[in-house]
Amino acid sequence: LRQNRKPLVPSERLENVWNQIPTENRICFLAKNGDEVAAATAVFCWEKTLYCWQMGRNASALKSDALAWLITEILKRYEHFSFDFNGSSTPSIGRFFRNFGAEHHTYFTFSHFSKSIKGKGFSLYKSIKQ
Repeated sequence: LRQNRKPLVPSERLENVWNQIPTENRICFLAKNGDEVAAATAVFCWEKTLYCWQMGRNASALKSDALAWLITEILKRYEHFSFDFNGSSTPSIGRFFRNFGAEHHTYFTFSHFSKSIKGKGFSLYKSIKQ
C-alpha cells in the first residue's frame, strides 16, 4: 500500500499489463542494502526512451537516498537514452523529478463529461486530432 492507501487498480491488473510488454523492452532495477530491497523502479524501453512505469522505496528506506541513487545510476548507465518520468501532479514528486533535469511538459486529458456535452466533446476531439 502506498502511503497506507488502497491502489485504484488491483496489482494483478498492473502485472498483467506489464507482462504484455515484450521481455526485451522491460527492465526492473533494484537498490539493495544487503538482502533488503531499499528502492525499485520498473521501466519499459521504446525507441531509445526509457519510460518510468513504477518506482518506490521500502518503508525502512524512506529517509535514505536509495531511490535518488537508483535513478542516478540508471541515468548514467543509459546516458544515450531519454528518460521519461511520466510526470506527476504532486508538487513534491515533480520537484524530485526536476532534480534529475526533468522538464515539465503539459499533457491534456479528458477527466469528466456530463451527459449533455459527451457527444460534443468527442466531436471536438476528432476535429483537433485531424
